[in-house]
Formats: sequence, structure tokens, C-alpha cells
Amino acid sequence: MKKLIILIISIPIVLFPSKETKLKKLNAEIKNITSKISLLNKESSSVLNELYKIELKYEKVVNENNRLNHLLSITNSTINKKEREKEALKKKIKKSKTGIKKTIRILNKIGKAGRFKIFSNIKDINQLFRNYHLFVSLINKKIEEIGAIKISIEKLKKLQTELESEKKRLHKLKNKQKKKMKEILKAKNAKSVFINQINSDRKKHLSMLKELKSEAKKLTNLLKEKVDVFKLSELNLKTIKGKLIWPLKGKVISGFGKKRSTRFNTFIFNNGIEIKPSGSMKIKAVFDGVIIFMNYFKGYGNIIIVQHSKDLLSIYGHCSKYLKKKGDYIIAGDEIGIAGDSGSTFGKSLYFEIRKKTTAVNPLNWLRKK
Repeated sequence: MKKLIILIISIPIVLFPSKETKLKKLNAEIKNITSKISLLNKESSSVLNELYKIELKYEKVVNENNRLNHLLSITNSTINKKEREKEALKKKIKKSKTGIKKTIRILNKIGKAGRFKIFSNIKDINQLFRNYHLFVSLINKKIEEIGAIKISIEKLKKLQTELESEKKRLHKLKNKQKKKMKEILKAKNAKSVFINQINSDRKKHLSMLKELKSEAKKLTNLLKEKVDVFKLSELNLKTIKGKLIWPLKGKVISGFGKKRSTRFNTFIFNNGIEIKPSGSMKIKAVFDGVIIFMNYFKGYGNIIIVQHSKDLLSIYGHCSKYLKKKGDYIIAGDEIGIAGDSGSTFGKSLYFEIRKKTTAVNPLNWLRKK
């Protein structure tokens, strides 16, 4: 049976092409988590359900904080854009005003006598019309420029109002973010408190063991349903036994098989091993195959199941992120996920299983000797 204590504290991360799409994704994820919590509230009370609910609440508040960060980024971008528009408008208005002032100074220098010369000192009627047209065109152009300045000034006022509104929005978002960070710490503490209860309360501990045993059976049933979806050929398992690469570098901190708990003098059966990473947190596929399952599973956290042949599978638990997708064909050494601390009482680690058909076998007999 699977090792005790499940912590789901992370969600697979996916990058999206636009800020709007990312915001929609975050909103959808928050809505999805809220729906899961609602469904759990309707189910019968159990240790695993209660722990999962606490974990979901943590995920929700983390996603809400991510949404606030995204909105802060959008608001900052909007403010920067409007600041640039504001400076451009100021320069435009200043330049236009300088041109108007220069024209006024020229007209003042000409004076009435000068203007009389423009229209009197001419040789023919055509020159009269040309001089008159140029003078009127000059005046009309400056009148248009004055009108354009007025429009620019109105735009500047509107832009300033919008900037003030965006800055107020930014201030509110920052205050919300501070509160959200407190909620995150509170959610983390709630998990720690509940785990301590499980480890100190015999009744809760025994209930957890019973539920984990039930979830292990459900996982076996799931494998029976999934294993024939992809028609993979058979392997000569003798040729690869003891030669599979390690999913990550680290120390085995919990072995396979029946283990005695000294705390309450109980026994648990581990279907896999726990590996404490000593280097990279990236999880590698131990052999060629296809990903047949990537999701949350009670008692295991976020898991990846890889089918290598008709009668060989590998399971990777405690994942914090997925680097591949369900249905992807992979080869040995491909990075498929990131190890996390969901399902681990030892901090960040990897829970790893090997299944021969649907029966759990000792992974250490299949991995290369260090």
C-alpha cells in the first residue's frame, strides 16, 4: 500500500500566448477548484477528503494570488503605456504652441503697415490674389493648429484622469495581494495542523491507513481499465529488468513492501519507493512508452502513469508540474514532470512504482544498481 500523508500543493503549469488567455485560464482554474470543493462538501467525511479539501483551498488561494499578480502586471503595463502617451501629447502640444507663438510674433512685426504693403505693392491682379490667398491660408492654418491644440489638451486631461484611475486600481490590487499572501500562509498552516493531527491521533491514523488501502485498490482497477487503451507490443522483461534508468538522482528514504510504524504499532504496505532528490527535481521516464494517465488521484497526489508494454507500467507520484501530455509517446530519459511534496511526509520527493501488468513489484529490482 502507498505511503501515508498526501499533500497536493501545486498545479501543472502551462504557458499561454496572451495576457487575456492567461487570465481566462486562471479564472477557469479557480472555478474548477471551487466546484471540486463543493463536491467534496457533499461527500461523506473522511481523512483523505478533509485533507484534499484543505489542499484544494490552498490551490485556490494560490491561483487567486496568481490572478492578482497577473492583473498587477496588466495594470502596470497600462499605466506605462498611458504615461508614454501623456509625454507624447505634452511634446506635441509644446511644439504646436511654439509654432503658433512664432507666427504671432511675425504678424506683430509686420503690423498694419506691413500688411498694407503685402496687398498694395503688387504688379498685377494675379499677384494680388496670390498674396491674399497665402495670407488667408497662413491664418487658417494657424487657426486649425489652435483647434488641434485644444483637442490635444482635452485628450491630455482625459488621459490624466485615466492614469489616476489606473493608479488607484494598482493600489487596491497591491492591498489585496498583501491580504492574499496572508491567506496563503494561513492555508499552509492549516495543512501542517491537520498533518500533525493525523500523526498524533491514533483514530485518524488508522482511518488514513484504511482509506489508503482502498485508494490503492482503486488505482489497480484504474490500471486495468487504462492498460489496453494503447495496443503496445510485449517486451522480454528479462532483458530490461535491473537496467531501467532512475527517474531522478536521490536517496531512497522509504522502501517497498510491508513496513512497521512504531508510532502506533501498525503496519503499512508500500507499493513503491520514496526518493529524496539530491540534484535536479525533473522526473525522467525510466523506459520508452506512452503516458496513459496524468491527473490527481487520492492517496498519490498528482501522478503520471506510463505504459511501457502490454505488461509493464511505471507510476510517478508527488508531481508539482507536468512537462508532457496524456497520450504522448516518450523515450527513456525524457523529462515528464517535476517532483514536488504532494503525498510526501519527507518534503519534496518522488513516489515511484513499477507494475508488472497491474501488480506492484519492487522498483529496486528493476532500476540500475548505483
